[in-house]
Amino acid sequence: MEALGILYKILCSLLEELRKIDILFRIETDSQRPGRLDDKTGEFHKFSEDELQSRVIPDLVKRLTALQKTRNELQKLPQFPDADIIRAFSEANGDTD
Repeated sequence: MEALGILYKILCSLLEELRKIDILFRIETDSQRPGRLDDKTGEFHKFSEDELQSRVIPDLVKRLTALQKTRNELQKLPQFPDADIIRAFSEANGDTD
């Protein structure tokens, strides 16, 4: 069960990383430019190219790097035995499943 908990944490961390990568990809391809919602008017204003280059992209890269560092510091998955070894062990013990 411990291995499943470790795997879950790794997958959650990867999901967060992928979200940041997705945003960076969307910015690069200009398929969906991020922006902010004006509190007063409720209108969405896209970030300018200068804002993207000077603030938004560096911030996303910084957060992505921090997420990757955190994931790399997570406990590693235990070494699972090879499927052939498990099969041979099962056959030696009379298990047919």
